[in-house]
Amino acid sequence: MNLQWKKAFPAFCLVIILAVGGLAGEADVSSPAVLAQEAAAEPERVEACNATAPDFSICVNTAVDDQLFIDNGANCSAGCNMTLDHSFDGTKTGSYTYNVICTGGVGPPDVETGRVTVLDACNAAAPDFSICVNATVDDQ
Repeated sequence: MNLQWKKAFPAFCLVIILAVGGLAGEADVSSPAVLAQEAAAEPERVEACNATAPDFSICVNTAVDDQLFIDNGANCSAGCNMTLDHSFDGTKTGSYTYNVICTGGVGPPDVETGRVTVLDACNAAAPDFSICVNATVDDQ
C-alpha cells in the first residue's frame, strides 16, 4: 500500500488508518480512509512556578555548568521550565550570584537569586587518630 499525504496535519494529532470496503474480513487496501483527530492538549497549569536558588561553595577550577547548580539544589516546582543564568566560570576565587528563572506557570516568571562562593584550592584533610576498642565512631 502506498499512501501519499496531500494535507499536513497539526503537530499534535492522532492518525488512524482504516481499510474500507470488503466483506467478511476482506479489506480493500487500495483506498484507505485516514481519520485525523487532534490530540488532547496538556492541562493548563493553574499554579505559579516557584524557583529555588540555594547558596553553596565550590573549589577554584571546579567546572561550572547547569548540572553543578542542579546538584546543589537549584530547581523549579514540578511542571515548570528552568533557566539558569550565571556569568562566572569557577577559575577565580570570590563570591558570585546566579539566577534560577522558572516559567510555564500562572503569572510572571519566578526568579530566585543564589550565591556561589569560589574558594581557594581545596585540600582534603584526614589526620590519623586513635580510638579505644568498642568506641562509637560517628561524624563528630
